[in-house]
Amino acid sequence: MNFERSRDLDIIRDLDFYTTDKVLGTESGLSGFIEGRFQYFSMTAKAGYMRNYLFDETYDFDKKYVQLLPKIQLGSTPFTLLQTDYFFLRRFNLVLNSDLSIFKNRLSDSDVGQIRNVSRLNVNPYIDWQLGRLGPIKISHRAQLDNQYYLLRQNDTKNFQKRELCTKQSSN
Repeated sequence: MNFERSRDLDIIRDLDFYTTDKVLGTESGLSGFIEGRFQYFSMTAKAGYMRNYLFDETYDFDKKYVQLLPKIQLGSTPFTLLQTDYFFLRRFNLVLNSDLSIFKNRLSDSDVGQIRNVSRLNVNPYIDWQLGRLGPIKISHRAQLDNQYYLLRQNDTKNFQKRELCTKQSSN
């Protein structure tokens, strides 16, 4: 037996009785992250260079496979804007969350026929409005602005964005 040209795909397919409980998904490779937590915010950066198992050719790399290179997240702790003892004005908190993701594959978008090389910026600030208590029931409201900005890497394609206001009421 000669395993000279053996790849990860061969091992996964041929020796599945050894690898089934060790494989968590359809990809393998190198990934990592770093995280910093501070008094008022936290920052995380993560990236990975993965190999797709769902590719017919075991000796080649799937150049159409989209990589996440990198993703940077920034989140704040809740900032208290107002806090009183009055019902309906118990507490207002402001929280800022955002992330930047860069998606890339080894082929140009024109070779693939789809848009794969793109950067996305999510900016999601929200206000957490705690109205107060009615007996044992705590009433709160959240309003979140969901912003997504896409930067496409093709010269002839326009960039686009999406905005949405999401609200959530809860009683518990």
